[in-house]
Amino acid sequence: MSLKTLDKALELLEYFKKKPSWGVRELAKEMELSLTVTHRLLATYKNHGYIIQNSETQRYELGVKFLEFSSLLKDKFKFTDFLAPNMEKLAKETAETIFLTWLDGSEGVSIAVAESSQSIKVAFDIGKRKPLHSGASNRIILAYLPEDEQNKILGGELERVTKYTMTDPEELRKSLVDMRRQGWGYTLGEATLDVVGIAVPLFDCSNRVIGSLAVAGPVYRIPEKKVTEILEALLKEKEAVQSKIDELGLTYTQLKKHL
Repeated sequence: MSLKTLDKALELLEYFKKKPSWGVRELAKEMELSLTVTHRLLATYKNHGYIIQNSETQRYELGVKFLEFSSLLKDKFKFTDFLAPNMEKLAKETAETIFLTWLDGSEGVSIAVAESSQSIKVAFDIGKRKPLHSGASNRIILAYLPEDEQNKILGGELERVTKYTMTDPEELRKSLVDMRRQGWGYTLGEATLDVVGIAVPLFDCSNRVIGSLAVAGPVYRIPEKKVTEILEALLKEKEAVQSKIDELGLTYTQLKKHL
């Protein structure tokens, strides 16, 4: 098989992401290939179990062979490595530190960091825990928890991490409503002094919040006028990250095994 043919064979598989089944003529037209070449590629995949032909419709569909690879990936992949390319890309685009926070009980845990290229940068220690009411990366998680869980946290002792940490339950409730309505959170100096945090939530396959993706930088580099620019980049990358998580089809508990 030539490299050109291999390229076409791999390209063919990509079309099954767009539609779950294809007729050979339909696929040939879409790929701008001859019927002969398209049929030969499909037949080869079919012979090896990667593609099947529906006996009723005669259309081609992905075969169960792919599930074997899917199972292997789900068993062996590391969640933080899985999202690392997206975090590095965002760090490069914003020139600020990007970090991934995981929900663990009533706390947020930093589980991955992509550092800023700036000489002065925000430092985040892997494994560092902070209460869910403090800072954008944690509070955006709290905003998407069920109301009973929110009430339990807000009804307990609210630690003042810095002198700017919001600890008034009613102010926090209003902040949570605002964050959930807009789909992102912003805080200044609440988790770390003089540091701006801009964060978005991440969800598992059942739409349960599992953590957050955030941008952090010193306030002198992220004035209010720059927040919109950074937020735009963050929201765009959030879509890519969430799509990758959705494709895994795993729950919070299953994902936790791969941290």
